[in-house]
Amino acid sequence: MPSGQRHYYINNGIYQGYMVRQFGEDMEINPVDKNLLAKRPKHLSTWWGQTCDSCDWIIKNKEHPEYKTGEWVMTENHGAYHKDLSCTFNGFDLPEVFYVY
Repeated sequence: MPSGQRHYYINNGIYQGYMVRQFGEDMEINPVDKNLLAKRPKHLSTWWGQTCDSCDWIIKNKEHPEYKTGEWVMTENHGAYHKDLSCTFNGFDLPEVFYVY
């Protein structure tokens, strides 16, 4: 993109694990290897869910390090109810959850 802005699409969104974003909860998305954060160039980025709903964004216009296609990302401290608020809107299955300690 000419402006340097990045758009990322992930297999999760506000109808699954990021529903709490609609209630004002800020979400952070990071690479699995946090050592990569300081080494990568940063760009203004927007993170989108997988549905066709224009409201299915997770983070909008926030500076993030550059990511590669297929790279795994994680969100810490999702909260106790993120799975309870999930649904299968647009026919998407609920995403698999991996716990990292």
